[in-house]
Amino acid sequence: MIRYLVLPPLALGLVILQTSIVELFTAERLSLEFTIVVVIYAGLFMETGRGAILTFLMGYFMDALVTPFPGLYILSYGALFFTLSTVSARVYSAKTFFLISVTFLSVLAEGIILVSAYYIIYDMNVLLTGLKIYLPQACILSGLSPILFHFCRRLEGYGNGKPAQQAQWP
Repeated sequence: MIRYLVLPPLALGLVILQTSIVELFTAERLSLEFTIVVVIYAGLFMETGRGAILTFLMGYFMDALVTPFPGLYILSYGALFFTLSTVSARVYSAKTFFLISVTFLSVLAEGIILVSAYYIIYDMNVLLTGLKIYLPQACILSGLSPILFHFCRRLEGYGNGKPAQQAQWP
């Protein structure tokens, strides 16, 4: 029960960290979306109920703080979460190459969803701008994903009330 009460402040904290501090250090030249990595982690490794709640909260907070169109991140994060949770039941998802590949493809899929939504809703062709944003972001986040997933496993272990133990490196 306590695990579910901790999810909203953690999700909001990550979204605020991502939208303010990370963009401050990168001078708004590069946007690293760490929330998508947490959504990917939730889809691959968390139980469905808790992962779905975390995914919804991240999407909601991103919609509230970033996007001009409500529901855009909830839709994209939800689609990615349920796709990845379906895939994770069929594959061994702890291999490093698999994690890097899935993160790269998921970030690009989110970019395609967002670029398509801007085209459909606002009739804006932002494909080139989207490629300039999401391709480097996909490369960087996929490279960082094994480290970030390791950190997420450690954090989830603390949240489950387990004693601190060495998480296995994928």
